[in-house]
Amino acid sequence: FPDDEVTIDSGSPESPDVPAAALLAALKLLSYWLASCPQACMAFASSPVTVPRVMDLMLLGNACGPFFKVHLEGLAALLMGICIKGEEGAGSDDIAALMPLVAKKVGIEEFQGKVERVIRSDVLQRPPRSLANFRWYNSRFRSFLREQQQAVQRRMVQLYV
Repeated sequence: FPDDEVTIDSGSPESPDVPAAALLAALKLLSYWLASCPQACMAFASSPVTVPRVMDLMLLGNACGPFFKVHLEGLAALLMGICIKGEEGAGSDDIAALMPLVAKKVGIEEFQGKVERVIRSDVLQRPPRSLANFRWYNSRFRSFLREQQQAVQRRMVQLYV
């Protein structure tokens, strides 16, 4: 994380055996959970601990290699987007502050671009067919990611209008 000067050892550029891979898996799990559980989403989005950590993950810089940078930043942006999307009807001032926070810290275009880079990545679009090769994402996650991205974009447009 930028303030803590932590480096995530990326080992082999796309190896599932490095600490960054565990973080990637955790972000995928959180994405599914927060998208399907409004109570968890609200608790996550109003936490003074989780929101700054996810914001930091969207701005990894050179803390890991290019493969993990794209995927960790993109999934962190997806998580924040799910929280912004989930705020509709939630009535929390903390959650309502997420959109301006993302705009200020990351920028809306860059925020959208981070998720888009994951969507366009080879490991998502063309996963290996061989059972011997590790698959970072399956077709269900690809569909989930696209659906969430579109829902987040719709919600962000509503917030700006």
